[in-house]
Amino acid sequence: MIKISLDYLLQFFLKGTHMIRSILNRLCCVTTALVFYTAMIPQPARAEIITTKAFAQSHFSANPRTRINELLARNDVQSELMRYGVSSVEAKSRIDALSDSEVKDLALNFDKQIAAGDGLGTVIGAIILVFVVLLLTDILGLTKVFPFTRSVR
Repeated sequence: MIKISLDYLLQFFLKGTHMIRSILNRLCCVTTALVFYTAMIPQPARAEIITTKAFAQSHFSANPRTRINELLARNDVQSELMRYGVSSVEAKSRIDALSDSEVKDLALNFDKQIAAGDGLGTVIGAIILVFVVLLLTDILGLTKVFPFTRSVR
């Protein structure tokens, strides 16, 4: 039976730990350098000259009512309307009842309309993010915001 001293084992494992840390440090440095390098590579830009008429036709229809009716004709919009209990015929009649200025405002600002709520989820998400960042900095010992955390240092 071979007797291996405890000192020899400790030296072996400590030397191995130093070597692993050295390899991991180098790997982290190389990975970080590659990430920064790929982030700095310029992306090719595509540009072409188009006429004003072509731009207007691609983004706006001649008649705002036509644009809104085209949107109402989509299957996903009709299914959402049905989910809220509004038939496509009823929605079309409501659009037809709007004045020309109201239809124009609706058509121009249609892409800017809030689709889901009033932004409460975004505010809650931001608050949670700030809390997590402050909690991590407290745990790492960089700040002292929360009394219930213990610093690693």
